[in-house]
Amino acid sequence: MDTRGGDRGGDGQFRRSSTRISRAPLIKHISNSRKFSIRRSSSSSASVEQIQTSETTEIPPPLVSSSSSPLSATLIGYNEDILLQILPYLPPKSLLRFQSVSKKWLSIISNPTFRRLHLRVNPTTATSAFILFRKIKNMAAELNFISSHEDYVNPMGNIVSNLNNLFENADILGLHSCNGLLCVKFCFNYDSIEFVVYNPTTNKYRLIPRLKKIVEERLLQTSVVNIAFDPLNPAQYTLVCVITDHFESEYRFIVYSSETGFWRESVKRLDIYTEKYYFDRGVLWNGGLHWATQWGSTVCFDIDHECVRSTMPNLPALYDDSSEVCYFGDSGGELYLISVSMPRKTVFNVFSLKMDYSKWDVKHRIDLTLLSIFYPLVVDEELDPNEFGFHILHYVVDKNRGNVMVMLSMHRKIFCYDINDLTVKELANIEPKEVSYRWMETSKYLRRDASKYMWREAYQHVETLAYI
Repeated sequence: MDTRGGDRGGDGQFRRSSTRISRAPLIKHISNSRKFSIRRSSSSSASVEQIQTSETTEIPPPLVSSSSSPLSATLIGYNEDILLQILPYLPPKSLLRFQSVSKKWLSIISNPTFRRLHLRVNPTTATSAFILFRKIKNMAAELNFISSHEDYVNPMGNIVSNLNNLFENADILGLHSCNGLLCVKFCFNYDSIEFVVYNPTTNKYRLIPRLKKIVEERLLQTSVVNIAFDPLNPAQYTLVCVITDHFESEYRFIVYSSETGFWRESVKRLDIYTEKYYFDRGVLWNGGLHWATQWGSTVCFDIDHECVRSTMPNLPALYDDSSEVCYFGDSGGELYLISVSMPRKTVFNVFSLKMDYSKWDVKHRIDLTLLSIFYPLVVDEELDPNEFGFHILHYVVDKNRGNVMVMLSMHRKIFCYDINDLTVKELANIEPKEVSYRWMETSKYLRRDASKYMWREAYQHVETLAYI
């Protein structure tokens, strides 16, 4: 689907504007970041070994005689059959650069048929970078990013800049990401609510038809929107808008299909007096959008049937009342929920949901006590007892290597920790920042350490050539 067409399309060329964004804490990425191996010696005292990482050496291309090289390059460069056998296997970032090689290459790479072929061969290219988005109560939204590789620092800075300067006189109220596509909720001129689907890889966006005919404008203020995009079905994406209707005491689910271009409300609703779900942070898995609560309850919205699943399994008895969810996401085809035991904040349980939704299995029980020796703020006794000393931004299971890696955010620092190898790589330092906000339920003013980011505020950047 092209981004042009009518007054609801976008040409992807971003205008200089004045989108109102709160200044996010300065994140200073660490060049040539340290990597440590953490282990205990035989005397039970902790030790740290710095790992020397060698510079990557580029292998020079094979020598080709000057007489045959130009001819071979010309034959390959203008042979569409050969190009269609090579180009689909290249990453999106490279293909976008290669569009400038010639008009022929531009025609091939920008063709929707080729884009669909590329998505079948290369569904997504997950990067080591993350978009950080949060909106703390009544404050303006914050956009930032973190990257575990220096090569992505500048590109991610451009993506954040583009989002900050997308429209004039607009506030970003919400953001959700799925497999490379973003759905952003804007408020224009303090009044009109708009949803925008944006592909940060191709720098294209589309304004979605308004919901006014289905939902009153006042209810849109309480809405959150999630995007569901399956790279194996690149011809369409789905938006699920969750409306908090206090008058009817229900959560309402309204679905938009890019294939039809229309919104349609789901018949099934959810009682508003259930636990408070993090509806702004849905996870696409097994054909459904999944949400969790602070205490571990989950709910699923079936995309194909456009309805809420009637039942979801409870967590095992190992999950008790003293535990709290500190991560909810997917990795390697599995859906994970991680809980922290509040009496020992360095211990957390990792649960995995069965594909048939029959039960949650306990996959791991991970102890960060050793890590806290080197990073005492992971367990800070001066913190509010209800606040974590750390937050898990990302959880990756490498089934081929059998390794588990977590990205952690703590006071003024973000780093990666390999659970199996006991290695730490520091990624960035964050300037200290504290914010105060009013908690509506108690009318008290609370303080938050804004140099720490939560799992709900981090979205992995995925490169994709998908049309929107």
